Amino acid sequence: MSDDQIISLLESALIAWRTKQTKARGNVSLSSFAQEIGASRSLVSMWLLGERPVTLAYRKKIAKPIADLVGPDAYEILEVVPPNPYLQKINQLFEHLSPEHQRQLAEQAEKYQTKTDNGERSSRKRKASEKP
Repeated sequence: MSDDQIISLLESALIAWRTKQTKARGNVSLSSFAQEIGASRSLVSMWLLGERPVTLAYRKKIAKPIADLVGPDAYEILEVVPPNPYLQKINQLFEHLSPEHQRQLAEQAEKYQTKTDNGERSSRKRKASEKP
């Protein structure tokens, strides 16, 4: 995508964020916005003015907070692969589970682990059954 599209995306995210902050009576400064997306105020300012391109490393870093503000199209504009929606849902719910349920979920995930590049499965259940 072009730098102009990224600048437009950042402007849209800033407007959405300021609207949200205003409703919550929060701070609407560029510094606060920059902190929210994980960058410095001066860097965000340079991006918005077109003085500096957003590097791939920063596009990856800001993609989720920007997408949370303006929608999933942000990933395409920033040319970043969106996170897996199932993993996002698990992450969202994980901290609300009891430690026992967290452990059980991790064990279930290991059972469904796909084969590695060399064709072996690395789940504990399989390793345990392969022992002499």
